[in-house]
Amino acid sequence: MGVVLDVDGVLQRGHAAVPGAPEALARLREHRVPHVFVTNNGGRLECQKAEQLNEVLGVGAARPEQVCLAHSPMRELAGRYKNVLILGCIDYVDVASEYGFENFWTVADVVVATPALWHFFGADAAHERMVATADASVPAAPRGVAMPDGGFDAVVQLTDCVDWGVELQVTLDVLRGGAGDALGSGTSQVVPFYSSNADFVFQGQHGAPRLAGAAFIECLDALLLRSTGERLKTKFYGKPFRSTYAWAERMLDEEADRLGVARPEQYLGVGDNPAADIRGANDAGESWRSALVKTGVWGGWKEGEANDGTDAADEVHDDVVSVVAEVLRASHEHV
Repeated sequence: MGVVLDVDGVLQRGHAAVPGAPEALARLREHRVPHVFVTNNGGRLECQKAEQLNEVLGVGAARPEQVCLAHSPMRELAGRYKNVLILGCIDYVDVASEYGFENFWTVADVVVATPALWHFFGADAAHERMVATADASVPAAPRGVAMPDGGFDAVVQLTDCVDWGVELQVTLDVLRGGAGDALGSGTSQVVPFYSSNADFVFQGQHGAPRLAGAAFIECLDALLLRSTGERLKTKFYGKPFRSTYAWAERMLDEEADRLGVARPEQYLGVGDNPAADIRGANDAGESWRSALVKTGVWGGWKEGEANDGTDAADEVHDDVVSVVAEVLRASHEHV
């Protein structure tokens, strides 16, 4: 069996490990069980996420080759479009460059090049605002690039947006087409929109779940509907979509080869979010099973329920420790 582990709510909450998670991972390594980490988190490179996991879960917990971020399968988009607006936070500019996007613009780039798009800054303050908030609201300082002459060919949301006012306005403009002063003048969506995260919420350190990528998309959809009469057309990556699970299967095959064990014939998707982790594993094919844990999104708000009422898991466990114990028990019986 190959094991696909969600991160937030399963292995860690915020910057703290879920109790028992480091020891559970150590058991998987000890017994040479192929396992990978598949998260709807993003905004950084796979090697950076592996380093973060090692800081929280112990040295040697993860290798970059074991990490699938929400935007990992979006590498295929890099050669498809010429001029791209990218959205996100943290190190998403580095991600875009590493993935092969050659001609891309951030929201900061667009506003600095055309300050009238976001009149709250004012033309004179636009550059200073973007630089000053590079590590806060707007997560990338402008690079001083000119706007594309022919407009944009696609919008790619690599990870969560953080300064929704300006990001919603610029994205809405780009989706409606046009260039220069005419950007946003169209009456329908003429530019495709890609997103790596369909999660409405995620579980961090705060007691109640926090808004995630899909919350931004719902706002964008409402604005597009109000301004054009059309609903937003979105192509999703990440969980619960099949492209991510196919990517995870290839990763598990490579991990099994590295460990010198047989390639998995079955896969177990472990998560805390029924609408993402469990739905994705349930829809991934006959060789997949799903395991729901109570240490994240679901466990905190579904007290007294034996399973999720909409996206029921094949197994329900208290935590990842219980999941790993069951995996090892089943593996031993199989042998």
